[in-house]
Amino acid sequence: MGECKSIGTEAEIPWGWETILLVEDQALVREVTCQILESAGYVVLEADDAVDAMSIFLQRSGNIHLLLTDVVMPGKTGCVLAEELGALCPEMKIIFMSGYGERVAFVKAHQEPRMSHLSKPFSVQALLRKVRDLLDEKNFPTMVKVATRAAGSR
Repeated sequence: MGECKSIGTEAEIPWGWETILLVEDQALVREVTCQILESAGYVVLEADDAVDAMSIFLQRSGNIHLLLTDVVMPGKTGCVLAEELGALCPEMKIIFMSGYGERVAFVKAHQEPRMSHLSKPFSVQALLRKVRDLLDEKNFPTMVKVATRAAGSR
């Protein structure tokens, strides 16, 4: 008989409190991802497509810290959704999930400090670490300006 492997001690699990809008068209993936995030303390709002996600966002008047979206979905893609929500809420962090390695999302996620990419399938720890790291990330352009000003004042 096999043994269950621990996902890590409680101290290793990155806990949160923020609100996450999870957009995934595959019900099983969405449900499991939601359970993982909720078990780590996050408030999770679920949507199965971009239209539903936009509706949830507008009902909440924003107040969402992170968009965790699949890239390939029926109708609007996760990239289009991210652009639309990003225009309404520029401070919202965005993680693109993909099982296909879509180059557009991957490149976009690495061009903006508020965006990241998570390849499917992912482990519990990889998901929680990626979410926590991005939520904790400070506004990089602001830090660069401060560093430049400080260096120039010597």
